[in-house]
Amino acid sequence: MSDFIYKITLIGDGAVGKTSLINKFVKNSYSEAYIRSLGMRPSSKEVKIENNRINLIIWDIQGQKGYEHTHYHAFKNARGSLCVYDVTQPETFENLKDYWVPRFYEVSTKDNSKNPSVLILGNKSDLITPDQKQEEECKLDRLLDETNIVGFLTSAKTGENVEKAFTMLTEMIYKGIMPNINLSSLSCKTQETDDIKETLDKIMTIYMGHPGETTINHVISEQMKISSIDPEHPTIEQILEFTAGMEIILRHSDYFRANKQEIEKLTGKLKRKKMGI
Repeated sequence: MSDFIYKITLIGDGAVGKTSLINKFVKNSYSEAYIRSLGMRPSSKEVKIENNRINLIIWDIQGQKGYEHTHYHAFKNARGSLCVYDVTQPETFENLKDYWVPRFYEVSTKDNSKNPSVLILGNKSDLITPDQKQEEECKLDRLLDETNIVGFLTSAKTGENVEKAFTMLTEMIYKGIMPNINLSSLSCKTQETDDIKETLDKIMTIYMGHPGETTINHVISEQMKISSIDPEHPTIEQILEFTAGMEIILRHSDYFRANKQEIEKLTGKLKRKKMGI
C-alpha cells in the first residue's frame, strides 16, 4: 500500500513524445511508431522517496488544441506536471509558454491549496547534434531566468534523463518544492477551435465527470479509438458513433442518466448541423 498518491500530468503539443516518455518510465519500453493519445490516459507507477512509497497517477494529456474544457478537467487537483516540447520543432516550445504552462498553472492552483511543481522537458534530444543540444540547454537556462522553471533535455528512445524527470518531480512534490513561477513572461492565449471540436470537447468533459476517474478515462480513450476519432479534425459521424458507444457502456449508470439530456442536446446540435439546419 502506498504512503502517498500524487496526480501528475504530462502536457504539451501532440507528437512531442509524452506517451513515449511515460512508456519508458512505467514499462521501460519504446516504439518508433507514433500512437496519438485519445482523450486522457492515466498510468501509474510506484516511486520510493526517503523510504516512502508514492503512487504516481500519471495523466497523458491529449495534445491537440481546442480542448480547453477537457484540459481544465484533467489539470484539476494535479500536484505537478512535466511540460514537454520537441527539440526539433521550435513552435512546440513556444506553445508551452503561450498556452500549456500558464493554463496548467491557472487551473491546478484554482482548487488546490498548494502550488504545483513543474519541470520543462526538451524531448527527442537523440535527434539533434551536440552543438544543437548546447543551444537548447542555453534556451532552457534563459527560461529558468525568466520564469523560475527548471528544464532539461530528455530522450524517450535512449532513456536520457527520463527516470530523473519523474523522480525529480516526485521529490519536488514530496518536499514541497514549489517554485514561485513568474507568469508575467508567459501568456495564456486562447486556442482556436470550431463548432464540431468544441462540441466534442464538451461531451468528453461530461463523460470525464463520471465516478471512477481512472477507469472512465480509459473507457473514453478506447471508445474514441473504436470510433476512429481524429482529435485534430473530428467529424460529426465519428462523434455520433462515439456517443452511441458510450451510451451502451454507461446506460445503467446513474451519472449517465442524470447527464443524458445534456449529451443529447449536444449531439442534437451536431445532427442539425449535418442536415444543414
